[in-house]
Amino acid sequence: MDGGFIQADIVGRLLVIQEALDVMPGVKGMAEFLERALLEVPGLDVSYICHRGRLFLGLNVELPCCSGSGQWREDVRGEHECAIENIQGMKVMPLRTINALHGYLVLDVGDPEQLAPYEPFLKNICNVLSRTIENRETMQSLREANLALQKTRDVLEESVLQRTEQLRESEERYRGMFYDSSAVMLLIEAETLHIVDANDAACRFYGYDRETLSTMTIQNINMLPLEKIYNIIQRLKTHQTEHFFMRHKLASGKIRDVEVYAGPVMIKGKMYICSVIHDITERVRAQEHLHLFRYLMDQTNDAIFIIDPLTARLLDANDKACISLDYTKEELLNLSVLDVDAVVTGEAAWREYVTQLKSATALVFESKHRRRDASLFDVEINVKYVYSEISNYMVAVVRDISERKRYENSLLQTTQQLEELNRTLKDRVAEEVEKNRLKDLIMYDQARHTALGELLVNIAHHWRQPLCTIGLMVQDIKDAYSYNELNEQYIDDSVKAMMKEILELSDTIDNFKSFYVHNKDMTRFNLSDTVNKAISIIKDYFRGKNTTIYTDMDKRITLYGYPDEFSQALLNILSNTKDAFEARNVLNGLIKIEAHQNPQSGTISLIITDNGGGISDDIIGKIFDPYFTTKDKARGTGLGLYSAKVIVEKKMKGSITVSNTSDGCQFRIELQAALTVSF
Repeated sequence: MDGGFIQADIVGRLLVIQEALDVMPGVKGMAEFLERALLEVPGLDVSYICHRGRLFLGLNVELPCCSGSGQWREDVRGEHECAIENIQGMKVMPLRTINALHGYLVLDVGDPEQLAPYEPFLKNICNVLSRTIENRETMQSLREANLALQKTRDVLEESVLQRTEQLRESEERYRGMFYDSSAVMLLIEAETLHIVDANDAACRFYGYDRETLSTMTIQNINMLPLEKIYNIIQRLKTHQTEHFFMRHKLASGKIRDVEVYAGPVMIKGKMYICSVIHDITERVRAQEHLHLFRYLMDQTNDAIFIIDPLTARLLDANDKACISLDYTKEELLNLSVLDVDAVVTGEAAWREYVTQLKSATALVFESKHRRRDASLFDVEINVKYVYSEISNYMVAVVRDISERKRYENSLLQTTQQLEELNRTLKDRVAEEVEKNRLKDLIMYDQARHTALGELLVNIAHHWRQPLCTIGLMVQDIKDAYSYNELNEQYIDDSVKAMMKEILELSDTIDNFKSFYVHNKDMTRFNLSDTVNKAISIIKDYFRGKNTTIYTDMDKRITLYGYPDEFSQALLNILSNTKDAFEARNVLNGLIKIEAHQNPQSGTISLIITDNGGGISDDIIGKIFDPYFTTKDKARGTGLGLYSAKVIVEKKMKGSITVSNTSDGCQFRIELQAALTVSF
């Protein structure tokens, strides 16, 4: 057979094999077909197909191969380890594709030389068989996968149908639970806080229709700051909380306390917050009232007990009751009245007591209570029988009267002592009055001597200048006579000048007389004139010490009282200032006297300020005390400022105070204009 014929025969046989393989079922069919198709190939007796550990020869012949392991191995020498590997004349060709090794084509070669020209044809047959086996296995896998997919689809369709039914039922339940619920419910978008749905109860509660609510965000009704709202949403997302309290605002503007139960729900991959809201405003108010009642009950100074009339058990008690009996509340509520009250002994006495209380409704009586350590103390009990729909109670307010009892006993003893003292009171009062009178006489006498000394000093200052002037005039008359200058005109002028000085001396006597011979009658007087009168007595002394007295007074101010004694009080203050200036050697002293009236209150303020260095902090509170003085006993009695205080406060019904300034001290006298007083 020449080469051209063989090549044409190979192409023809391949086409026949390809067409046949498309209709031949399985590997057995391919082996049977190949056996018939290859019979005409010279030098070839029998063909086999080794596939998955089995060796196929035609449609009905099947032998174990490859040790029945289902594994195939291509040896580099072309040898094949199978059931016929030791049979001489067998040719083994692999059935391989790019993806895998599918088996072997095993040929029984009678004459290898005749088979040589058909090598390409046999290799092509192996390639076609390999692809056919792979395609058939792939198709089988696809058919099996398709069957499995169909079963899965059927199961899935059934599951979808069931799930759809469940979702329909769930939606119906949701709508029933959400829209028909009497509880207020909102559905909120977790990210934007928009209200996406609300039930009828929510619309009624907030006062908005559903369409309006769906345009709002939760911060439109929640009173919390926005950051706290987001914090709550974050905690809800992570299931950290589901129950909280807050305040919501209604359409009417009212604020209501609410209790919220909320949780996250996923709808179409988006997270929402479903909230169930309960209005607890009345409950909060009741709790606040209860807390307030409990707080007030615990803050009272009296012990309060709530008692069961039938068993005498203590049902409740305030803190004062626990403290007074030295029990904790838990311990006290395990006791009864019989354990606490030392007077009520036994159940019979308790029943009699309850019967008496029912008839009287309320009782007030005294008893004795027993502490934990068994010590007793006196109490006053105010108890009331209270009727209610649930049960009946007794409310007892218990006051510890131990101190009162001690005071009563002490009062009784004091009363007895007073009765004893009253028998001798008249004689003792007379004795004390006589002692006080003598003391006042001594103080008055001391004050007179002090005033007399001040009088002499001030008279000396006032008379020194006029007497000096008169002396000079007398000497001048003698000189005029010696120089023949003495004439009638000269004598008239000298007499007039000396009479003027003598009259001023007489006026000085009258002024001092008005100071120390007081008018005992009350009168209306001008404050400015009275102050100037006091200044005139002592101004010559201050002028000699280079001390300036500056006045700023409203000359319209009038008072009603004792002008002479008030002038004496002012003079005492100025004399005290004079002593301070002398003690501290004050140069260029300044005394400022101001008097003004408050137009609203009518109060008159007389303020005397100096630059004498002030008063030490350790004695400033004592300077108005009688007999208190910082001067030598020979120069002061300590009655000047005390006398001034008595005159201002007792006689003039005003007040006098002293305080330090930056460089001295300040006396402030407060009075009422045209004050009508009696003494």
